[in-house]
Amino acid sequence: MKGKGRFIKGSSLFMIVLMTLILSCHQNEFTNAVLSHIQSEAISDSFQNETVDISSVAMNNTTETLSGGRYGEVSREIKGIGNIDDRFKCAVVTHIKDPASTLENPIGTITIDFGTGCADAHGKTRKGMIIIHYSGKRFSPGSTITVTVQNFYKNDAHVEGTLTLTGLLPSTPDNTKFQVVTSGKLIFPDGRQATREQSTTHELFPDPKNLWIVTGHSSGTNKNGKSYTMKITSELVYSKTCELNSKVFIPVKGIKTLTVDHKEIIIDYGDGSCDNTVTITVNGKSKVETLTDGK
Repeated sequence: MKGKGRFIKGSSLFMIVLMTLILSCHQNEFTNAVLSHIQSEAISDSFQNETVDISSVAMNNTTETLSGGRYGEVSREIKGIGNIDDRFKCAVVTHIKDPASTLENPIGTITIDFGTGCADAHGKTRKGMIIIHYSGKRFSPGSTITVTVQNFYKNDAHVEGTLTLTGLLPSTPDNTKFQVVTSGKLIFPDGRQATREQSTTHELFPDPKNLWIVTGHSSGTNKNGKSYTMKITSELVYSKTCELNSKVFIPVKGIKTLTVDHKEIIIDYGDGSCDNTVTITVNGKSKVETLTDGK
């Protein structure tokens, strides 16, 4: 009987230890490190895609990118974009026509200068310049746009790198589609850095919901010093309306898979609601989290 009692006690102790290990494993799927990796990738994505978005807004609202510019006019300051997009309100936007520019093949440079720093209506501060070199009618098949930055900062994070946009469809008021290849770096105020290489396809549907549809993949190192890869497994939907009205800085719909620190993390952005909430799945276990843009 005593031996049987010791067996029962031993079995109970084993079950307690086993359950503790199972619970511990469940909790360890969502450590602070995992959440930090997700947060870092989201911020890198947001910063890089904003440069794409700002450049596309400037291209779409500059007549020279379709017509080649007025005869005899080499340069001009472009007015009124700030009335369309609040981010341009305190920027000086100028266009310089290339001598080789023609009606059929417009070529030129657009400079967006935020000066020494100015804040938009949502408290985001930008300074420095975004410089856009384009060749070909905007976003038409085969047209190219190369975007570089010069001393450009957003919210004290230094943005470096180059992106190239190649048109895939004839640009119309209802649809714009282009491929984006980027190579960039973010340097944060605390000295940490994040790098990102990206190859994606962006399609803009301006009305009525003002949506970006994005597919593709990226890789790099996050600000925790960890290498990662990211693949979009269900097209990501970004809502400019949600961004401007509700401070949403991530997609509102779609799924991506982030592989970092020997973990595969599935990130589901939901059903299109205007929020910064995601569902994270690791090893079949899921958790809902709200991301922040670091400000």
